[in-house]
Amino acid sequence: MKTWRLLRNLPEFLKLSKFANEMRPLVLSLIIACFLTLMGISPQAEGAELFASAGGSGSSCAQNDPCSLQNAVLTANDGDTVYAAQGTYTGAGSAVITITKTINLLGGWNGSATGAVARNRTSFPSILDGQNARRVIVIHGAISPVIDGFTVRNGNASGLGGGLFSSDSGGGIYSINASPTIKNNIITDNLASGVKDARAMGGGVFIQDASPPAVVSANEFRSNKGATGETSLGEGGALFVKGSAQIVDNDFFDNQAKDWPDSYGGAISAGYTYGPADITILRNYFQGNYAGRGGAVSISYSKTDINSNTFINNTAFGPGVYLYYDHGSTVRNNLLFKNIVTSSVVPDHPDLIGVIMVEIPLEKGRALNNVIADNKTDHQDPTKFSDIYIYSDWHSGSFEIIHNTIVSSGNGITIGNNVEATILNNILADHVVGIKTVNGGSATVSNTLFWQNTDDGITGSNPVYGNPLFV
Repeated sequence: MKTWRLLRNLPEFLKLSKFANEMRPLVLSLIIACFLTLMGISPQAEGAELFASAGGSGSSCAQNDPCSLQNAVLTANDGDTVYAAQGTYTGAGSAVITITKTINLLGGWNGSATGAVARNRTSFPSILDGQNARRVIVIHGAISPVIDGFTVRNGNASGLGGGLFSSDSGGGIYSINASPTIKNNIITDNLASGVKDARAMGGGVFIQDASPPAVVSANEFRSNKGATGETSLGEGGALFVKGSAQIVDNDFFDNQAKDWPDSYGGAISAGYTYGPADITILRNYFQGNYAGRGGAVSISYSKTDINSNTFINNTAFGPGVYLYYDHGSTVRNNLLFKNIVTSSVVPDHPDLIGVIMVEIPLEKGRALNNVIADNKTDHQDPTKFSDIYIYSDWHSGSFEIIHNTIVSSGNGITIGNNVEATILNNILADHVVGIKTVNGGSATVSNTLFWQNTDDGITGSNPVYGNPLFV
C-alpha cells in the first residue's frame, strides 16, 4: 500500500521546488523502477539488433558488418533480434540452426548497410535449406522465440528421433518444451522420416509441450511429408502438435502424412493431451492434402476448436476431418467442399467413411454451422459414405449436430454404435439417405429441412420440406 500512496502523491512531490522539477525525469524513473521491483516485475532493456548474411563473416554482427546466421543466433541474448539478409543458408550436423534463447529471428532483410532496417519476405527471400540431410531449425528449452519471414525447405529428420513415441519428428522445424511463434514463413518440401519401420510426426513442423501455447500463423505449408517408403506410421504431413497451440490463418497445400492408409492428418495432426487442451485451428485454408485418416486434420485424445476454416479437395482413405478418442471438440463455421473420401481403412467397419468423422467421443462434441457440400467417394457402395459420421465401438458417447448445411453425398448424417446424437436445425439436401442410424446408434432430430433426398431417413419432430433456395 505504501508504494501505491507514493505513486498517487508523486505529482505533488514533483511540484515542491525548482530542483524537484528539474529532477523530475530521474525521480520518476527511479520510483517506477522501485515499484516494478516491489511488484516482482523486472524492467527490461530493449534488445540488441544483430545482422547476418549468407556469406557473412563479420565479427560484430552489425548492420554494416553482418556475420553468419549461426554466429548471430549463438551470440544473441534473450530479447535480441537477428535479421537475416536475402540468400540461402545451409548448415552442418543435425540442424542448420539451433535456438535456445527467446530471440526474434527475422528473414527478408534487404541487406542495406545503413539506414532503417527494411524487410520484405517476397522481395528479399531468406532461405533456410536443410539439403535433405538435417533438420532446418531446432528450438528447445523454456523459451518463446519468434521465427518470421523465412523459407524453410528440404529439412529431413530421418533417424534423428526426439519426437513423441521416439518418432522421427520435425524435418523443417523441431520444437520441444518451448513456446515458439512461427509466422509469415514458407515451409516446404520437408520430411519427418524415410526410415524403414520408423514412426514419423510433423514433416514441416513438430511442436511438443508448449506452455504457454505455441503460435503458428500466416504461414504457407506446401508439399511437406510426414513419412515415405516403409515407415510404420506417418502423422501430420505439414504440422504435428502435442499440447497447446494456436494455429491461425495458415495455408496448407499438397501435404501428405504418408502414401498409405496407416497415417493421420495430411496437413495437421494434433492432440495426445489425454484431456482438454488449448488447441485452436482457426481461419486456415486446406487444399490437396492427403492421409489415411483426416485428409486435412486429425485430432487424437484431445479437445480442439476447429473454427472458420476452408477444406477443399483433400483426400483420405477414411474421413477428411478426423477426431479420435475425442474430449469434446467443436467443429464450427467451416466450409468443406469437394473433398474426396476413399474406401474405409477399418476392416470391421467398411462403412466408416465420411468428411467429418468422430470415432469414440469420450465427451460431448459439436458440429455447428458448417457448410458441407459436393464431397465425393470412390467407395464401391456410395451409400456407405456420409458427410458426418459419429460412432464408438465401446464407450457410450454423445454429439450435437446443429445448424449445418449438408448437401450432395451418399448419406448426410450417420450415427453409429453407442452414440446418442442431437440433430437440430440442419439442412439436408440431395442425399441417398438424409439421416440414419446404424449398429444401435440413436438420434433425436428436430426442426430440420429436407430437400430432394432419395430417402430422408429419420425426420424427427417438426421437419420442414422444401427448396432451401441455395444461391
